[in-house]
Amino acid sequence: MAFRPIAALREKIASLQERWRNARQEIERLRKENEDLRQDRERLKQEKERLRQEQDRLRQENERLKRQLEEAERANKRQAAPFSRRRRKENPQNPGRKRGSAYGQRYSKAIPEKVGEVIAVLAPRRCECGGKLEVETIEHQYQQEIVRKAIWRRFDIPICRCQQCSTRVQGRDRRQTSDALGGGGGAIRAGGFGPGD
Repeated sequence: MAFRPIAALREKIASLQERWRNARQEIERLRKENEDLRQDRERLKQEKERLRQEQDRLRQENERLKRQLEEAERANKRQAAPFSRRRRKENPQNPGRKRGSAYGQRYSKAIPEKVGEVIAVLAPRRCECGGKLEVETIEHQYQQEIVRKAIWRRFDIPICRCQQCSTRVQGRDRRQTSDALGGGGGAIRAGGFGPGD
């Protein structure tokens, strides 16, 4: 009978030792898992830093490419070489032709020797203001139309003056391609009539 408590104590000690071994194994497993998690956290931290640096690099690259694109678009809007300059002249000349005698030779087309068709243009019935028109003179407009051979047409255009508002008004034919008078009214076209035919 005296041995029963000793045996029970031994069983209890053995049970406690087993529980202690299991607890140590669990502690070791948790320590190892904790170490793995710490290493994972460190690895993720490094990866995050690497990605941040990559993001900064890509942002800088994006800004650089945007600047290059804007510069290329600005350069594309400029005139082509040899007129394109990055630095402007200190004392540039004014653009366009000079006034007066410095203008250079003035030119207009010569009146043709032979006209293939003469078209009498009707004068407008009334001025835009509603007043009656009185013919002052007839001006000529020459127009060249190229189909298979050159045909010169002369439009005899009545130039009118409104008796009510004194506005100058001229007639127009549907075959006219411009309102200019004289040789300057000529236009080289390949077949067909003017706009709105």
